[in-house]
Amino acid sequence: MWLIEIIGNFAPMKKIVNVLFALLMITLTACENEVELNGEYEETAIVYALFDASADTHFVRINKTFLEKGESALDLAQNPDYTNYDSLKVSLTDLSDNSFVILDRIKKPKDPGVFTSEENFLYYTTMPLQVGGNYKLEAELPDGKIVSATTTVINSVDVARPASNTRVNFISPSGLSNFYSFRVNYFSDIARFDVKVFFLYEEVIDGQYYPRRVEVPVSSINNTRLVTETNFTFDLNVNSFFSTLARKVPNTTTRKEIKTDDNLVVEVYAADETLMFYKNVNEPIEGLSQVQPEYSNVENGLGLVASRSFTRVVTQLHEETVDYLTCDSKVKDRGWIYELRPTGDCN
Repeated sequence: MWLIEIIGNFAPMKKIVNVLFALLMITLTACENEVELNGEYEETAIVYALFDASADTHFVRINKTFLEKGESALDLAQNPDYTNYDSLKVSLTDLSDNSFVILDRIKKPKDPGVFTSEENFLYYTTMPLQVGGNYKLEAELPDGKIVSATTTVINSVDVARPASNTRVNFISPSGLSNFYSFRVNYFSDIARFDVKVFFLYEEVIDGQYYPRRVEVPVSSINNTRLVTETNFTFDLNVNSFFSTLARKVPNTTTRKEIKTDDNLVVEVYAADETLMFYKNVNEPIEGLSQVQPEYSNVENGLGLVASRSFTRVVTQLHEETVDYLTCDSKVKDRGWIYELRPTGDCN
């Protein structure tokens, strides 16, 4: 899903754009005819931050663009001296009272890729953020220039159905239901949210228990009019739920244990209007036009500072639904053991 990709990677598209820019410059300088650029290259700060009131720690990534005549952009990207600032003074200000904190710098590992994983630094703070609060992020660069951006922290989506620790039943008096209806409340500061369900179980292999979870996408809701909605309902296709299990649960008879409680999780990821707009700008280019628009809300720099929110509801499948799953569904022969039926007997 687009939102989770952005949250996890702090918008990799912009990083790719910078690499392509550097590669283009190298290509131009390699031609037989000399190409003179208008103006000298200017180093630019790239800032990414997504603030969430429910998080206990807030991270900010700040890197810089790079260009070196006669050098490969891919080689430069692996050199932390070209991508990282030695140190920056980074602050976060609550605009309601102008109180602020200075962010600390931490080294965090990252997966290998185009950019160096040897030296990966983030700035962070544990300052609590308030829903509806306006916050300004500032970074003072080595040359004295101030890079800044502001954002308003958004609400979380309230999941009214299913509620925590209730039992979700896909079985009606007439048999397997076609749909299960979710009910949520959301607010005008949320531009979009994605809803997913995760089915949890433990697989036993050679006496070892391995937690497993199967992701089932439910719906993506666009709040393009930026309105508040209460008791908003949408449906999960029950047949799609079991079809997803059929695709993603290994087709083996290894022991797969379903606990009575906490075997179903609902997660909701929400984004503000800025993050939604950024996503739309960076969608893949289609058609004949190859012009990639540029979007940044960072003053004196590039990047994105926006807000997101996260909601997690832990619940469980009703015994009737588990009985159907383990005894009658298309995945019934996968070695299921239910905590209330430890023998695995469907009679």
